[in-house]
Amino acid sequence: MDCLTSFENSLLLDVTSPCTYSADKKPAFNDAGRAYTPELCHDFATTFVRCAAGVIAHVKPAALFSFASHKSCSSCTSLICTDPTLRAFLCNATHELSLFGVTLLATSAISGGKVTFVAYRPELVEDILAKPEHCEFLAAFGHSTESAQALMKSMRSRIFAFHVRKAAFPHEIGLVLGYPLADVQGFMNGQSELFTGAWKVYDNTEETRLRLERLKDAEDQCKHRFYQGESLAQILSSYGNTKKCQVA
Repeated sequence: MDCLTSFENSLLLDVTSPCTYSADKKPAFNDAGRAYTPELCHDFATTFVRCAAGVIAHVKPAALFSFASHKSCSSCTSLICTDPTLRAFLCNATHELSLFGVTLLATSAISGGKVTFVAYRPELVEDILAKPEHCEFLAAFGHSTESAQALMKSMRSRIFAFHVRKAAFPHEIGLVLGYPLADVQGFMNGQSELFTGAWKVYDNTEETRLRLERLKDAEDQCKHRFYQGESLAQILSSYGNTKKCQVA
């Protein structure tokens, strides 16, 4: 059986937009018997496409975003969510996205139905680490540069610390989000930007303008496809890097 139909009913990856819900529509169940409402699946998919279209389209290494379910769960004071349904859904969403080469890491505890994430494509983060000047910059902030996984776990820890007010926000993550090194350094050094697009630009303005245009075009196309009714699985599949998985 194909991995996308391995659950009793469809989950996140079958979501399309726009989506309407009838009063008698049944919730989806995972193989552990936990129910996920159609609204929950649609809310997450819509948020993911809106905030991480560049990652989906394979033109942006990583994206930061937050997700708030329409039904708040109990507040958490630890990394363990007290709402088993929401936590189980997010675990399944993480697994399903990994089948398409996208890694999803929670960067905060779930509190009041809200959680923050970083979504990334490991191979694009590895491309960043392939440049010595990038590794030198990241290592100066104490990040591991041995692999994409090690770097992103380090970034995750820093963002967790920021959310519990134990550390400043790690602005060096801008490099992993796809910003040019000169622009990340310019922002962190408090320089005056030349112009602002998806990020503040401090150098190589013409080259960066073209880069921003390509990024916007790719993101707009991805969003348009989703809003026109393609499922998240269809869109992710079209960009390649799908991990084939067979289950009994």
